[in-house]
Amino acid sequence: MYSSVYGLIASMLIDLAGVSSFVQWRFFNSTANAVVHCACAVNLF
Repeated sequence: MYSSVYGLIASMLIDLAGVSSFVQWRFFNSTANAVVHCACAVNLF
C-alpha cells in the first residue's frame, strides 16, 4: 500500500520535473535564437 503511494508521488514529481525542464529548455532555446538573430541583424547593419 505505502510503496504504491510513494511510487505514485515519485512518478508525479518526475513528471513535474520533466515538464518544468522541458519548458525551461524551450524558453532558453527561443531566447538563444532571438539573441543570435539580433546579433546577426546588428552585424548586417
